[in-house]
Amino acid sequence: MVTIDHYLPVLEKKTRAVRDAAPVKQSVDERIRAFGEKLVDKDFVAVLKLAVEYGETAVIQAIELVASHNQYNYEAVRFQLLQTINPTKTAQPIKVSSTLPTVQPVDLSQYDVFYRAVGTNE
Repeated sequence: MVTIDHYLPVLEKKTRAVRDAAPVKQSVDERIRAFGEKLVDKDFVAVLKLAVEYGETAVIQAIELVASHNQYNYEAVRFQLLQTINPTKTAQPIKVSSTLPTVQPVDLSQYDVFYRAVGTNE
């Protein structure tokens, strides 16, 4: 990507210009621009900032993944990008101490006796 980082502060102030800005048209990958067409202007600028910060390739991969799930928003791209860079660890099972008391199943047959007694008015 031809660096557009020095244009981003201007685009943040004038977000409506993002789709027609010559630097964006000339230097941003078509896949990012096509995804940006489905976003509000402010979110498109935010995705461009991600591309400058994390690289165009990583953002394109995130965009393709979220688009395959019909998610068209900045937060989905950002989440997927951060998950790719720093994946969350799988939760480990909780270790239970063998010294804890165990819960015994309750015998519910006594309720049947009460139910029959109430039903026959005994």
